[in-house]
Amino acid sequence: QLGLAVGSECKATGTAGWYGPACNMHRDPLGGRNYEYYSEDSFLSGMMCAYTVRGAKEKGIVCWIKHIAANDDEIERVDKYTWMTEQAFREIYLMPFRMSVQLGGANAMMAAFNRIGSVRAGSSYALMTEVLRDEWGFKGAVITDAYAAPRNDPDECIRAGVDTLLCWNSGTVTNWNDRSSATAIIAMQKSCRNIIYSYIDCRYTALVSDSLTLNSVIGEKLEVYEWWKDALYVFDFVVVAGLFAWCVATAGSCIKKSKKSRV
Repeated sequence: QLGLAVGSECKATGTAGWYGPACNMHRDPLGGRNYEYYSEDSFLSGMMCAYTVRGAKEKGIVCWIKHIAANDDEIERVDKYTWMTEQAFREIYLMPFRMSVQLGGANAMMAAFNRIGSVRAGSSYALMTEVLRDEWGFKGAVITDAYAAPRNDPDECIRAGVDTLLCWNSGTVTNWNDRSSATAIIAMQKSCRNIIYSYIDCRYTALVSDSLTLNSVIGEKLEVYEWWKDALYVFDFVVVAGLFAWCVATAGSCIKKSKKSRV
């Protein structure tokens, strides 16, 4: 229902995408984004994120889920080196993102600022391609968090599996339009395809949403209650009923006048 509500608001304002929802873990009680992330429980976070994404997709809205992955805090997160075992990383910190893809049909992600071990999250081929795309079956686009050097390297990003930059000033980007490299051109073509796919997939979902259900177990169709539609139905009924009554009264009056004129 939250996803449907956000999707309806985006449609009303002409917005095509949403930088959310966010499903990192509450790893630290002082985490600067804990108000934005769901929970310290990976399964609970994954379920809420997945169904929020499904609701928004039914309205044709692209959800850029953030921040993949292991974003622990807000201050100095660009210089954050996040260390943990692969098992903990997969079972706790990646689970909500995986569920959003495999259960919610997510087709857009936002990369984190921090490093996974010593590698920038947005430059990690292991994370952005081998895990996200090859293992989980993700089809869509990945965007960086707010771009500024040295947070991301655009050449590393497109080769790792990130497709576009969250950038407000093109002058800060270097090496992004490197047409001298054949492999860079191939990577950019792949990025364009992924970006286009994300939007087309959401638009298609919106077009066929009447045949989709958010709860495949009981087949319940969840929708946002749009009270104004019912109000319009009542108004239309009153207007039509009034017009019908007026027509009947007018016809009766004409018949009576016709009879009097004959007499």
